Amino acid sequence: GPAVAADGAIAFGDNRYSRVRVYAPGGSVLHEWGSKLKRKEPIGPDAFEDGSVLAFGPQGRIYLGDDGTWRPSIRVFERDGTPVTEYKLDKETLGERGLKEFRGLWLREDGSMTLTALRYSDDARVAYTLSPEGELTGEYVLPAYDNVAGMPDGGVVISIDASPADTIIRFDAKGQQVAKWGLLGTGFAPLPGDQREYFSVEHLTVDGSGRVYAYDRMGNAIWIYSAEGVFEDVVPEAGLVNNRFEGLVASARGDLLVHDEPGFGDPEPPALRWLENAR
Repeated sequence: GPAVAADGAIAFGDNRYSRVRVYAPGGSVLHEWGSKLKRKEPIGPDAFEDGSVLAFGPQGRIYLGDDGTWRPSIRVFERDGTPVTEYKLDKETLGERGLKEFRGLWLREDGSMTLTALRYSDDARVAYTLSPEGELTGEYVLPAYDNVAGMPDGGVVISIDASPADTIIRFDAKGQQVAKWGLLGTGFAPLPGDQREYFSVEHLTVDGSGRVYAYDRMGNAIWIYSAEGVFEDVVPEAGLVNNRFEGLVASARGDLLVHDEPGFGDPEPPALRWLENAR
């Protein structure tokens, strides 16, 4: 995580202790659950082995990508930790299409899912589309990327490391490239002889309209683009967090939730901070 529900609830995972905490929009704790899944030992109904990604479904349920030990699956829970179902995506279930570990998970209003992961057979970076029942309905291979976020149409947007400036590419649900841009967005290129286009994307997220938010650690700012990659705004980091951006996720309307992480030895605790309606 973090993950944000349509009603503003927030889910945040602690993989070390296999715990999930659910917050109300105001920050109070609604639920906390989870137990370590251990083979050949009694386990609780809320157990998972190696959680790596979280998402809220259209009914407000929590979808948790559990990498397991070469046995990835999506476990679905009610907000209080009551188990609902599990979708297995390992090599025993999907054969050569079986997965190794998750990179991202996003739900759409109809309950269908988009996920990105490493494929077990060849370590390819893949994007899969699943039906609401967990059946594989689409797949394509992605180029090597540093960050990835799901688009409302079922596609994804990725950032690719390059020097001196990273590139952002958007794909549709069938894996076709829709747009490609750098710091200035689509339709603009550096002026002749201008080599000062430094852009290093550390976090990438998308809101409900498809607007793309990229945190640039070189410029210490959040760059905002339309779904087509047209530059819309830039928001300086100064004053937004006390320490450093450890995670970034957008709500459907464009609020940004930041995981603010103190440095080593800093007595200040980690925090989740709302940046309300960045637009």
